[in-house]
Amino acid sequence: MDLLRVAMDVRMKVMVPVHTFGEPAGVKVQGGVFEVVTREVEVECLPADIPTEFRVDVSGLMLNAQLRAGELQFDTSKIKLITEPERVLAHVVTLKVEEEKPAEAVAAETATPAEPEVIKKGKKEMEGEEDGEDQGAQRRRFARARDSLDSRRDFDQRTVYLIAGQTFLSVLRELATG
Repeated sequence: MDLLRVAMDVRMKVMVPVHTFGEPAGVKVQGGVFEVVTREVEVECLPADIPTEFRVDVSGLMLNAQLRAGELQFDTSKIKLITEPERVLAHVVTLKVEEEKPAEAVAAETATPAEPEVIKKGKKEMEGEEDGEDQGAQRRRFARARDSLDSRRDFDQRTVYLIAGQTFLSVLRELATG
């Protein structure tokens, strides 16, 4: 087994978890849904200065408000944020309520199904695009795709219960008033 020595005077890049606490006002007062989009940020610092985590109070987060990586509080003389400052870490959003369509519109949609458009790309065109794209753009595109997958994966059971509860309450209100 090989052992590595860590140089305490050389800055290193590390991923640090971001933990949120508190109930956002946008959820409590405005009926929104709190969603964590990114759970870690990359920082550069000396090994002795590596934070174990970033704890962020989100109780002031209102509806349609976002917490971004650039808003994290840390000592900028010791720690440098590598993650893009505009990266969304968490936000409070509204649920989209799908309106029921009239029977005529539903019948018109099901009567004539649309054929999907097939787009083919030649092998030479694809190779040319890959060669022209710089490595930084590829990394950013990959990071956006990863964050998108993480946000879908992070849609945990509590959020599902919250949505079901809000739907149940709206049905009860309709029954009570109707």
